[in-house]
Amino acid sequence: MLHIFIGYDSREDIAYKVAAHSIKRHCSVPCVITPLKLDSLKAAGKYWRTLYREGNQMIDMGDGKPFSTEFSFSRFLVPHLARQNGIEDLVVFVDCDFLFFEDIAKMLQFCDPERAVSVVQHKFRPKEAVKMDGVAQQQYHRKLWSSLMVLNPLHPHCRKLDLEAVNTQKGSWLHGFEWTDSIGEIDETWNWLPYHSPTTRYSYESPKAIHFTDGGPWFPNYKDVPYAAAWNAEKALVEHEFYNWNHKVDLFR
Repeated sequence: MLHIFIGYDSREDIAYKVAAHSIKRHCSVPCVITPLKLDSLKAAGKYWRTLYREGNQMIDMGDGKPFSTEFSFSRFLVPHLARQNGIEDLVVFVDCDFLFFEDIAKMLQFCDPERAVSVVQHKFRPKEAVKMDGVAQQQYHRKLWSSLMVLNPLHPHCRKLDLEAVNTQKGSWLHGFEWTDSIGEIDETWNWLPYHSPTTRYSYESPKAIHFTDGGPWFPNYKDVPYAAAWNAEKALVEHEFYNWNHKVDLFR
């Protein structure tokens, strides 16, 4: 069983549904998809970071830095949640603004299970000041590495991501992967950025997953972004099939 955790933001419910649908539609092995919903994590006593808002912009009270989604920090709880539920195999975290064209199980075949984490090691330096629905486009070390992670929950470095660390450490420590030097590499075709890729090395392969990091077609200002037609086609499948989003497995209860 492959366990996949998707970041969930209440502003991007349809993005989550389309991402999850595209994963399940192509996946060749049984998989369980769990949305990282902040309300559920807080109710379970897993998440207690505090924030304040300036318009659409969320700002972390801990380090005073702006962040863009409700799952910016909670993604690092995935190894803890996996161990808590007896999951010992590799697990996947992915942002909700992805669209998969290929079998995600194939991606894991190229990940070293001895590494704490494997990521697409982007060299991404955006020039834009804002993204999505008007939130700040932040510059930071190893930007976007944490948007798609294959994690070994039993690795000693992943054990550093306990509740205390995830809820108190600075964003730069978490997203900059200062908690590990055991980092494997995933090919960039699995985290392909419209307008920006390739940021690592040129690939002659077609993208296997699109990451709408600037903003996806569900935002008014990004309706014509590259691959919008493919995203809208997947959305139509979601709506046509009346897909059941009430997952039977709830890892937060």
